[in-house]
Amino acid sequence: MKVAIVTDWLTSRGGAEKVCKHLAEIYPEADIYTSIYNPKNFPEFKNRQVYTSFLNKFPFAKNKYFMYLFLMPLAFESFDLNKYDLVINSSWACSKGVITKTKTLHVAYCHNPTRYVWEGWQNYLQQFNIPQLLKLIAKPFLHKLRIWDYVASQRVDLYIANSTTVKERIQKYYQRDAVVINPAVNDRKIKAQSKKQNYYLTGGRLVPYKQYELVIQAFNQNKKHLKIYGKGRLLKKLQKLNTNPNTEFLGYVSDKQHQELLENAQAFIFQQVEDFGIVAAESIQHGCPLIAFAKGGINDILQAGKNGIFFQEQSPASLNSAIEKFEKMSFDVKTILKSSESFRKQHFQKQIKDFIQSHLNEQNTI
Repeated sequence: MKVAIVTDWLTSRGGAEKVCKHLAEIYPEADIYTSIYNPKNFPEFKNRQVYTSFLNKFPFAKNKYFMYLFLMPLAFESFDLNKYDLVINSSWACSKGVITKTKTLHVAYCHNPTRYVWEGWQNYLQQFNIPQLLKLIAKPFLHKLRIWDYVASQRVDLYIANSTTVKERIQKYYQRDAVVINPAVNDRKIKAQSKKQNYYLTGGRLVPYKQYELVIQAFNQNKKHLKIYGKGRLLKKLQKLNTNPNTEFLGYVSDKQHQELLENAQAFIFQQVEDFGIVAAESIQHGCPLIAFAKGGINDILQAGKNGIFFQEQSPASLNSAIEKFEKMSFDVKTILKSSESFRKQHFQKQIKDFIQSHLNEQNTI
């Protein structure tokens, strides 16, 4: 059986790229297709056949791929996938638009319907640091891309959603059903601590939609110890907003440092709305309970009272109320660790393989 794995781009490491890696491990002989590829960031694909589109040769493509979003549909439609029996996408943008032959089984692991053109597209456009005139020009283009994206979504035979929230979006925007298989966290050696240190933790990419401002404002009020890790264009704004002497900005942290921070934190603050929330799954993997805003993919991760608690509004007052409630509760580290078992890589890969194989078997009996 000839297998191809397709993903939007392989330029930096994120959730879609991690899923691509896990898929590639399931199918070690599969070829990989992507629009733009930066090999130095993906040493695990050194000995794999990776095919790129014409965009890979364009100026600044590996760093500013978004400039070429308007060419992505053409890039993916240009791939010749006729020799493959199975095509698997790890997609949140245009890669699901590849064209396959009739007998090829095309499965899309969907991280989200293309985020730049559907839910919240106005916010995404506003956040980009480009002149206002270009933002006005972009609107009719995004409308056309939205039409193409719907058409492309119908080329997929089977959808796998990374969360219940994304399953609902696939149904709403593409009118397609999907099975939910949550993504996996990295396998790590766990040293969960029963005795925690006196700090709360949050972090990741410091970008506007993640709502770090409300965490800073909440801790400006409560004066508790907060550690924030990560980099991003919001960093200077957050530092300026902060008035709490007990808030630390850690910048970039290594994988080992990240593990230690999670193992020792009182709780991880998860204030944003995400398609899934891999950092939240990593937190409970290390026995760190969650204090999370109750919308989005986090609902597939947080079990209230077992591995964390929710707050209901994206506001400092609601977050501080949840922290007060949290400090009156107790959480068992073993229970938290057990709640993370469904996010293990082996579990994810078995679910994917079984799901695809069952449909291949069904296809072969027709």
